[in-house]
Amino acid sequence: MKQFISPAFRKVISQFFRSQAFTLVELLVVIAIIAILAALLLPSLKSARDQAKGMKCMNNLRQLGIGLATYSSENNDTLPYANIPSARWVFLLEPYLGVQTPQATRAFSPLWDCPMNPSLIETPPSSRSDANLSYRLNKDLSYSNPVMLSHVKNPSAKFMLVEAVKEYTATYVTYTGLALSDGFYVGHRVGMNVLWCDSHVERISETHPGVLIPYAAAGQQYWIKDQ
Repeated sequence: MKQFISPAFRKVISQFFRSQAFTLVELLVVIAIIAILAALLLPSLKSARDQAKGMKCMNNLRQLGIGLATYSSENNDTLPYANIPSARWVFLLEPYLGVQTPQATRAFSPLWDCPMNPSLIETPPSSRSDANLSYRLNKDLSYSNPVMLSHVKNPSAKFMLVEAVKEYTATYVTYTGLALSDGFYVGHRVGMNVLWCDSHVERISETHPGVLIPYAAAGQQYWIKDQ
């Protein structure tokens, strides 16, 4: 039996569906609102992502600090050498960072990489030169004659590891050899993360005396072990 739909009912149905559809103007308005919301949210998302990377960097430094403290406790309270080619601090520290087969010329632990300023990766895969890492040792603490950590004056205000750009080719940093423009990495909200000699980790601004004016007396106190 053929069903019959009255013209009046058809008209009601047609008007209903037309009323649910977007007009072109309404669609453009919705697209514009979505674009505005995206523009407002993207900076917040980037800020959150950068903050997460900064926290990962600080955790790396804490783990490196634990490794250095463990090495020191097993080696008469001293740090590993900073500039002995056959026994540089990076390679001596690798066994304390979970590396099962450390080498004398390449670093393999992912803890050397700041997510915002990763180390220069070389061949073989995942290996890093000790001169192009995200983190560098304070030269005054351990060059060719490592000092005892217990002899460091005011350790809570003394740099142990600082961040440098991977293009800066040295395993260590000294207050007379690196200025802000030369290679300190200050990409963490215009600052850098630092491991201090008492093993705490803290972000400092690029205007910090130890970073901004490393050649002046005001900055030396953060580098020199007995000041």
